[in-house]
Amino acid sequence: MRIVLGLLMAVSLGLYGCGGGGSSSGASNSSGADSDSSTQTPSDGDSEQTPSDGNSEQTPSDENSEQTPSDENSELNGRAVKGVLKNADVVLYEFNGVSKTKIGSTTTNDEGRYSLNFTGYQGGVVIVEVRPNAQTRMICDLDTCESGEDVVLPGSFVLKSVAKSLAKGSTENVLQVSTWTHAAATQVEATGNITGSVATHAVGH
Repeated sequence: MRIVLGLLMAVSLGLYGCGGGGSSSGASNSSGADSDSSTQTPSDGDSEQTPSDGNSEQTPSDENSEQTPSDENSELNGRAVKGVLKNADVVLYEFNGVSKTKIGSTTTNDEGRYSLNFTGYQGGVVIVEVRPNAQTRMICDLDTCESGEDVVLPGSFVLKSVAKSLAKGSTENVLQVSTWTHAAATQVEATGNITGSVATHAVGH
């Protein structure tokens, strides 16, 4: 009887040990499966990114926009003739109503020609005045003079020419000075208030 009880106890203990071991192993495997199957958030290596706007529209600089011409290369050319006025002073003025401002000056050459650069021009009526200095000579225009004879002019002598306007920034401006232009300029100055319309009426353009 004791032998039978001992065998039964041994069998029971053995079965218990096998069941406990199986349970522990199952729990361990279950834990591993759970660990492997758990959801992980992948790194967003392929996530959509906003590209830099390399081709974004930009406002171009308006290089062709209309610009006001500068005084650079503003030039006036002409000739002073009654007879030919050699080495005479030439002064260019711009009218501002009843006053005038000097904007350029030079002297004539031996052919009476002049070329001057002007600055500060505001777009108004202009007048050229030619006056003698100590070196000025005029080829005599009188019938009593010998051909090519130079004469000295009195200090009060002046010859003028007027124009409605000049082209700022241009080297193509031309204004001749003669007894005819002097008469027109004198008429313009006599109005006392110099305007473009007055100049146009006097010189005809």
